Amino acid sequence: MIHNFIFLFFLPPNLSDNQAASSNTYGNAKQDMVYKMIAACEREEGLGREELQGQLKSKLSRPDIDGALDFLSGEGHIYSTIDDDHFKAIEG
Repeated sequence: MIHNFIFLFFLPPNLSDNQAASSNTYGNAKQDMVYKMIAACEREEGLGREELQGQLKSKLSRPDIDGALDFLSGEGHIYSTIDDDHFKAIEG
């Protein structure tokens, strides 16, 4: 129970629990786009880097995708699964 209190304590005053869990925006459209693609994948192994690049090639460059993956992974929003090139979103 204490951890829920701490989480709520650090939310901005106008952000409810449901909004916090469903918004998943990181202040950067590229990161948001990559996160949403990964979060939408229901496969156990997650979404592969090459598949992401294939699906987003008209919108993001390879360095943009790699940078977003590095950021999201480093911040704990996604994690690697079967290897360093497959990712799943942390369920909130």
